[in-house]
Amino acid sequence: MSKPLHAEDYAGFLRELRKAREDRGMTQEDVAQAMGERQTYVSKVETGVRRLDIVELARWLAALQMTLSEFAPVLESALGAHDVLKPAAKARRLRRPAGRA
Repeated sequence: MSKPLHAEDYAGFLRELRKAREDRGMTQEDVAQAMGERQTYVSKVETGVRRLDIVELARWLAALQMTLSEFAPVLESALGAHDVLKPAAKARRLRRPAGRA
């Protein structure tokens, strides 16, 4: 079985999520307790065994006293998201009908 297409990006996401926790001086147990979860849940997320959806991410960040708006630029920087978006914008320009700007 091959690796998921965005495995490296997801690993980068997990690094930033763990770094945000550590920067706040919180343990996995601290985050788990703030979320009403077990420490094993936090461990499984941070090691990539369990993936987060956007709602769970918002809860996780709230436990860190951080918002999605605060975390997004950090993640974009770490993943080089602006570089990823450039080819998509170029593709949209190429698909425009002739005669349109």
